[in-house]
Amino acid sequence: MTSTFRNHSKIGQIFSENIDDLIFILNDKYQCEYNNFQQSNYKKKINDYVHPQDFKRVSKLLKDIFKIGYGSEDAQIKYDGKPFRWFEIKGKSFIDSEDNSKKAFLICRDITKFKKFEFDLKESQIRFGEITDSLPEIQFWRLLQSRKGINVVQQTTEMLELVFDNIPQLIYWKDTNLVYMGCNKNFALLNNIEEPTIIIGRKDEDLIWYKENLQSLKNKEHEVIRNDKPEYNVIESLNFVKGKQSWYEINRIPLHDSKGNVVGILVTYEDITIRKIGEQKLKESEEKYRGILENIKETYFEVDLKGNFTFFNDAFIDLIGYSKSELLGTNYRNFVDEENKNKIFRVYNEVYQTSQPKSNFQYQFRKKNRDLVICESSVYLIYDSEGNKIGFSGLARDITEKFILEQKIKESEEKYRTIFDSSPDYIFLTNLKGDILDMNSALLERIGMKLEEVKSVNFSHFLTSDNINELRAVGAAIEAGKEIKGVEIKAKTTRGEIFEYEVNAVPLKEDGKVTKILNLARDITLRKLTEQKLTESEKKYRHLFESSTYSIILINRKGVIIDCNPATEKLFNRKIEDLINKNFLDVSIKPEKALPLFKQRYQDILNGIVPEPIEVQISRSQDGRLMWISIDDSL
Repeated sequence: MTSTFRNHSKIGQIFSENIDDLIFILNDKYQCEYNNFQQSNYKKKINDYVHPQDFKRVSKLLKDIFKIGYGSEDAQIKYDGKPFRWFEIKGKSFIDSEDNSKKAFLICRDITKFKKFEFDLKESQIRFGEITDSLPEIQFWRLLQSRKGINVVQQTTEMLELVFDNIPQLIYWKDTNLVYMGCNKNFALLNNIEEPTIIIGRKDEDLIWYKENLQSLKNKEHEVIRNDKPEYNVIESLNFVKGKQSWYEINRIPLHDSKGNVVGILVTYEDITIRKIGEQKLKESEEKYRGILENIKETYFEVDLKGNFTFFNDAFIDLIGYSKSELLGTNYRNFVDEENKNKIFRVYNEVYQTSQPKSNFQYQFRKKNRDLVICESSVYLIYDSEGNKIGFSGLARDITEKFILEQKIKESEEKYRTIFDSSPDYIFLTNLKGDILDMNSALLERIGMKLEEVKSVNFSHFLTSDNINELRAVGAAIEAGKEIKGVEIKAKTTRGEIFEYEVNAVPLKEDGKVTKILNLARDITLRKLTEQKLTESEKKYRHLFESSTYSIILINRKGVIIDCNPATEKLFNRKIEDLINKNFLDVSIKPEKALPLFKQRYQDILNGIVPEPIEVQISRSQDGRLMWISIDDSL
């Protein structure tokens, strides 16, 4: 490469001070014979700078360069004590004229920011699910950023030419009249010039690379020369030869002679069109994501690491009751009491420390109108493009009504459990098959078992009833949704004791279908025994009543005969049927003067006075027969 600007080293120094790219020259043992960032590097191997994870790929790249003459690869490189950064490595092989050996020239472009951009884009796709699949694959490009303090040592003109001709940027330099004094090969090829030296002495009007608004470009270069002030990282949209609009990052740097006078300008162009398209796609994706979040019914919010609200949708505004201006930048602590402040802090701190999201935790806060809101929330970490934790995002929903309902259900269940456990009557719950699901203490104690022993046991295991068919019919009726009352069942305990209970069965429904049966039972064993004894006693009484030789008459409080024995029939010479339901005074007691006596005795008995037994003579109404009778009255 040839230039009319005499001090090539000066141009090389200026260029090197304004380029981020790393340069390596390696021998066939992959040892570094030159780099542009470290003075004491001799014989260091390239792997001394490469991340261990990338050794294999870089080794393969070097093999390709020495075998076929060129190659490229992405890898992580560490230099000048800085942490590993991503670089796009492009390499070519060449023959060193000094020792006639094959060498590899590597130029490494820092693409860390683009790698981070790729990460942002992927995370955006994952988080939002809305980025179109049409976004083109973006690889191997990065932002050109100025870097100070690069000390280029022992740089030769040949090395400088090699650098200029292998970097992807467009580079040229002009004198103060904007006459071209030199360029790199890429800029020459853009203008259909085979050799960069041909451009020397030409002006922009003589070239084809840029015709649209050429005067604006020249004015900018004149301004840099006039003000002796460089412009770095200027982003401009340009239409080059083929009319296709492209985005470039441009550096315009004044050139000086040894006395510090401005003698020209060095200009570099880096095509960042793909990056701009990607940024636009990401911006559109972000806007689309924000639009979705702002319009969904689900409550969404974002806070920074201090807990200040940085973003929220309309649903969140409706939930909390404050305006957007009142919420933005306000700390969450302004809306919750001390207990809930601590609860929220613990959850968010756990998410921060573990990097794991937290779901469905509950807290309370007061709306602007002081209404209490019970909220259920999920929290996630937010990262920046470099993977640093910068805040939290969350989804929240109002569960106040649900919480109150659950509390009522809980209270109801507690009351039910209290009644269930303390009731002296028997209570047990079964499924439709009769398998026991629950049983209260009274029945467990009666059968002599523990709850864990009876669970899932079919209740028929305890039955000794002889009315199994009746019970099956009862079960069918319950399954049909009918309540059953007063069914008597015999059961046995683990000790072999038989007991009887009377049960009311209530079907329990879920979604309109009977799924369980609640059985409320009362022990009637004692009642049954009493009834049995009473029956036996009545049999004995009836036997005595019927076989007694004494006339026995039962009279109610109205004086009506309700029963009498056969001896009475013989005594009065009247059928029992003729006497029952007749007032005892209407049975023709004679003489009639005896009637007041009978009335008085009857009245005394009603008043609780039991008269002494007496003997009286009466005549039988049927045949007039006189007879003495002994009367003994009792209640």
